[in-house]
Amino acid sequence: MSVKSQDENLVYRLLIFSMLLVACHSYVEAQAPVGRQRPQNSIKLTISSAKNTFRVGEEIRIKIEATNISNSSIALSRDISGKGELSYHTSVLAEGDGEPATTRYHKALRGETMNNRSIMITPGSSVLQAIRPSESAIESINLSSLYKLSNPGIYIVRVERKDPATKIQVASNALEITLVP
Repeated sequence: MSVKSQDENLVYRLLIFSMLLVACHSYVEAQAPVGRQRPQNSIKLTISSAKNTFRVGEEIRIKIEATNISNSSIALSRDISGKGELSYHTSVLAEGDGEPATTRYHKALRGETMNNRSIMITPGSSVLQAIRPSESAIESINLSSLYKLSNPGIYIVRVERKDPATKIQVASNALEITLVP
């Protein structure tokens, strides 16, 4: 076989392969549901506190409840230290002022540099907690260890974490906390 006919044969094979690839892709697309939907979360995050009004300087502890809203058991990772801030991203906004100053500990959790030095918090061991449908895992966070909450006013608190099933970031409800002198 000549070089020219080998080249033509290769081009012909590539053309056939391309057409088959397009046909397969079209078939798969036709079988997919119309308007692909975002996967449903498997957890719902709810935060609360024992009270909503605190004095400046008082410890502010919030409870985080991660409820399995799926139809099957899920595995939720958590740090064995019991520090919820190692499993959840916490955000606090002061009404009209934005985010209050954060503590060195919170900066380290976020991986921020301080005085041109990086300080990193190394979490302890993580465990997976099996949560059945409609059941919850409870953790808590001491907001006073993360934020310098020294000014009276209204603060809005939220937490987030990745859903273990969908890998989508899930946000909690907004919790309003009032600080008084």
